[in-house]
Amino acid sequence: RTVMHRAWAIVLLAASCAAAHPTLQTYVVIDASRDADGGVVEVRVTHDVPAYALNSTSAEVLDWQMYELLEGPDEALEAALIDARERFESGFWLLADGERIEYQLVHAPALEDVQAWKADNPTWRLPLAMRFVLRARLPECASELAVRAPHVLDEVFIVFNRPEAEERYVTAGVAEVSVGLDVSMLSQPVVPVAAPAPPIEAPTPPSRGGLIGAIAAIALLLTARAFLWARARPGSGV
Repeated sequence: RTVMHRAWAIVLLAASCAAAHPTLQTYVVIDASRDADGGVVEVRVTHDVPAYALNSTSAEVLDWQMYELLEGPDEALEAALIDARERFESGFWLLADGERIEYQLVHAPALEDVQAWKADNPTWRLPLAMRFVLRARLPECASELAVRAPHVLDEVFIVFNRPEAEERYVTAGVAEVSVGLDVSMLSQPVVPVAAPAPPIEAPTPPSRGGLIGAIAAIALLLTARAFLWARARPGSGV
């Protein structure tokens, strides 16, 4: 009987493993750029939504736990997603030269996002991957940017993009600060550039025809003045 129980346990374990959802690694994509005010970054964190909402990793969470959350009342799912957002905001760090910097969380998975996924995927095939999206401004003269993810997101794979530079790929261990990523060219102070003064145009020399006309006009004026002066002399007999 004991042998039979063990055999059934092995069969059930194999079946549960075969039915288990694929593990989803957390991806962190960092797009660093520059605008008129200095360096900016947008960070997109793709993760296993129900696993993180249940405060578990994609590798450790069980399928029945995620289905129970997805099949349960909307109020419970919404509360779990709000809690996930709050835990992310407090647990995900952006660091410039070793110091944490503030960011704005512009998107987090919400109830309507999960409902749309359920409608588009009638089989509810796991994992359910969505993104946190955040934006931040780099401090002036920052040289390196690093990230640290909450331990529940497990090891993260990071893709770093900068203008006119090749993508860089790094990993960070569980709740570890990543290596520093060079942002020095993006965070230098913006120096205002004065508009160039308009060029001074040299006066256009008169054309030959215009010069002859001007001489003729002057000669005519002098002749007229001489004639009037001669008439004005007393006893000129004119």
